[in-house]
Amino acid sequence: MTASEKDPNVLPALPSKDHLMMQLVLFSKSPPPPRLSERELRAVLTELRAQEALEPFRIWLVGSLCDRSPSAADIDIVLSPSRAAAPSADAEIDRALWSVRLFGLRHEAGPLPLDPTYRSEGPARTIAPLRADDVMIGIQLVSPRRMHEAMAGRLPGYRLVGRFSVEFSREAGETSYYAKLPRRTFDGQSQPYLRAASEVLAGPEAGR
Repeated sequence: MTASEKDPNVLPALPSKDHLMMQLVLFSKSPPPPRLSERELRAVLTELRAQEALEPFRIWLVGSLCDRSPSAADIDIVLSPSRAAAPSADAEIDRALWSVRLFGLRHEAGPLPLDPTYRSEGPARTIAPLRADDVMIGIQLVSPRRMHEAMAGRLPGYRLVGRFSVEFSREAGETSYYAKLPRRTFDGQSQPYLRAASEVLAGPEAGR
């Protein structure tokens, strides 16, 4: 019996049929995404907010699109527990991440690269410096990249969440986006920082 068969929290050496099918559906190459205006992006996020699987979560837009400029970049989304909900169950988180990704790929505007992450503490709400040794903890779908990192030992202490997601931690300096972050002077030093996240609200609140 292999280690992966003994421990359900360890990815198998070879991807399962379910994982291969999930990656084929959610991470196959697709045409270049359309360039969305700020108004179009807001409409897409309002539709996303209405998805049933996301009711137990707050939804946040993070990353460069928070600067409110049209872009064809990935649409980075963070999910966090709603104000009223109890701590999110693994199955709920797994389903929500799948739903966000699939929603984008099937959107009528064209395949939209929604890139969701679950963070129990939510994203940064204010502009703050991010040190290279700050530890980032999140849950994401087991994409081909994440599976390769796990197999290569670059996701130490990871934990499988539901059927198709994985929880892992890493230092900010080891992430793919750290070198791309904008910089600002904090305490007399130029440092990378996280943009303040923008919450996606529903109904009359959506345009506020």
